[in-house]
Amino acid sequence: MAGGLEDELFRKQTYLERADLIRYNDDGITTRIIPVNLKKLLEGDKAEDLVLADKDHLKVYDINVTVFPKTVSIKGLVRRPGQFSLSDNMGVEDIILQAGGFEKEAYQYEAEVFRVDPYNITPDKLVSAHKVKVSRENFKAGAPDKNKFLLQDRDLVVVRQHPDFQYQRNVELKGEVKFPGTYSLIKEKETLAELIERAGGLKNEAFSQGITLERGDKQVLSDFEKVKKGSRGGSLVLHHGDVITVPKHPGVVSVEGFVFTPGLVKYTNGWDLDDYVAAAGGVMVDDNYIEGETIVYYPGGAAKVDGWLCSPTVKEGSRVVVKKEKKPDEKEGTSLKDWVGILASIVTISYYLSR
Repeated sequence: MAGGLEDELFRKQTYLERADLIRYNDDGITTRIIPVNLKKLLEGDKAEDLVLADKDHLKVYDINVTVFPKTVSIKGLVRRPGQFSLSDNMGVEDIILQAGGFEKEAYQYEAEVFRVDPYNITPDKLVSAHKVKVSRENFKAGAPDKNKFLLQDRDLVVVRQHPDFQYQRNVELKGEVKFPGTYSLIKEKETLAELIERAGGLKNEAFSQGITLERGDKQVLSDFEKVKKGSRGGSLVLHHGDVITVPKHPGVVSVEGFVFTPGLVKYTNGWDLDDYVAAAGGVMVDDNYIEGETIVYYPGGAAKVDGWLCSPTVKEGSRVVVKKEKKPDEKEGTSLKDWVGILASIVTISYYLSR
């Protein structure tokens, strides 16, 4: 009624030595297993042809419960890497075909096969590695190559990238250059100065100190004040995916944090750090806070902290951040001020007692 096992191929994929009849016990809750020999049943043995009961469940098993399937894997630059069933005469070319063929950048002349003997592993030899030449003839139908490398169970085939293959290395140049846009690097160590020269140079309003260079999710810090060949900022070697932005002259300095009027202050040549803090109203007065560090963040990304001996210069486009710190809470117990008061009281009392 369930289709039978008449198909010869399907029968070979079935474990005929045993099926399990799961039957409920008399309590109607627990079950027991009644093994059935499928082979004898199919041969007409009446002793195996049990009479079924209500809610019986017959489980027929796959031959793989006793036979371990043989597999091979392929990784690397093929279109569908993964695990495949091993055939008797399967070679490297066969698994490459089953994996959809090579990717465009693959090294199509050689693959590497890693073979393991699970029962003969030593500390000095976990696997054996085989460099296998890929034959174009083995991709065609017909007589196979007599020297064809045949795969074995658990082999791992790896297809690597062609060592000379690569696409364009592109960077993005934005802002105040004559021809902004996407550029492909024309040599391995092309510098920022060379790229800007290819882009026609900086415009009149370009603010070179404020150039930013983003690489991935990080900013590259450098001194871009003079972006020319040989300068620190100009000699920076570019990488694929870099994004360079050249802003206009901002003409201002941003003063932020613990000041009375935070905001933008006009950049004035010759002004020092205190001048800009004063222009923002000065440091705020708060009984609960004290003045903390003052930090100058430069347009290129570098930063300097105001110190006792020297004060950092403030450049156009800088950010001045005046931080604040909460006063520490007084600890429980008697403070020095309290002790002075107590001592004064004792002296006063002693004076009057001695009179």
